[in-house]
Amino acid sequence: DNRVENRCRGGLFHHDLTPKKSALTMKKLFDEDWHTEEELVSDERGIAEFRGFYGKCSVEAGIREKTILRNASFMRDKRDLCLTDE
Repeated sequence: DNRVENRCRGGLFHHDLTPKKSALTMKKLFDEDWHTEEELVSDERGIAEFRGFYGKCSVEAGIREKTILRNASFMRDKRDLCLTDE
């Protein structure tokens, strides 16, 4: 019964589907605060390091004039991510 939710004023959107403050806050968290965007240069061993968030992402890596785009997952139990050109 959606009347209970309306009486409790729950949810992220108003009846007309405009976002409530909580929806705008969540959008800011996902789009800005919990977002990692870095441009890195690897060292002489080919290693680049950064701190980011766990989860799925897309990684673009380039060497000389060649660039590859790969999907990757950063997981708590894995420290390193290795991208290959396969």
